[in-house]
Amino acid sequence: SRYETGSHVNTRTWNAAVAIGRRNETKKGTVEYGIFGEYGKGNYTLHSDVGRSDGDAHYAGGGLMAKFTNKHDVYTEASFRLGRMSDSADDLLRDGAGNAYGYDIHANYFGAHIGVGKVFKYDKGKSLDVYGKYFYTKRDGAEFDAVQHYNLDSVKSSLLRIGARYGTSNKLWNWYGGLAYEYEFDGEAEGTVNNTAIRSASVKGSSVRGELGLRMEASKSNPWQTDISIYGYGGKHRGFGGNVSVAYMF
Repeated sequence: SRYETGSHVNTRTWNAAVAIGRRNETKKGTVEYGIFGEYGKGNYTLHSDVGRSDGDAHYAGGGLMAKFTNKHDVYTEASFRLGRMSDSADDLLRDGAGNAYGYDIHANYFGAHIGVGKVFKYDKGKSLDVYGKYFYTKRDGAEFDAVQHYNLDSVKSSLLRIGARYGTSNKLWNWYGGLAYEYEFDGEAEGTVNNTAIRSASVKGSSVRGELGLRMEASKSNPWQTDISIYGYGGKHRGFGGNVSVAYMF
């Protein structure tokens, strides 16, 4: 991914999550809920007017998730997550003489999301899922010394995603495609060095997200469920990635 921040940052990351959950059928609809653990690791490169700088980051945490779908295929979903992250770099900080300095910081994070949507079902197993989702994430502030004393403020992301996904559901393997608009309301990083403000960096702005995937649903004869997809971004956030999800239903 590439994020425009005034300068720009290129990131390369992978993440993994393991979860266990339950699905209950009720008179009013379907209730799904579960608990998960997550881990992510990556590296980044900052390109600015002082040159190139590199760093690494990783995080580990967990959370809760839930979803309710009524008899009219209208659903509401939510999740909460928390954990701890580490961020280190060797040459991200530069002084007036061009000397490079690094840091190694650790901070807690937490996040939550809520979403609503409706699935419209058509003939021959085709369906359209129209949704809106809001994601909030916060990383606590941190302090460190690298010749001078740095105090980094907390960083918050406040992201709204509105989109739709169209696909099939009547075959062994079903395809889907989706398009969404995203807007980041915050995403600003600020701080001080020796009580003097550091120039802020922000990822606030609009992006477009497209996705394409294949999905195999579990059945009475096959307890395995698989979802494989690729996605891409354009706008303030540019880049591409992919997901592989495997579930065993029992």
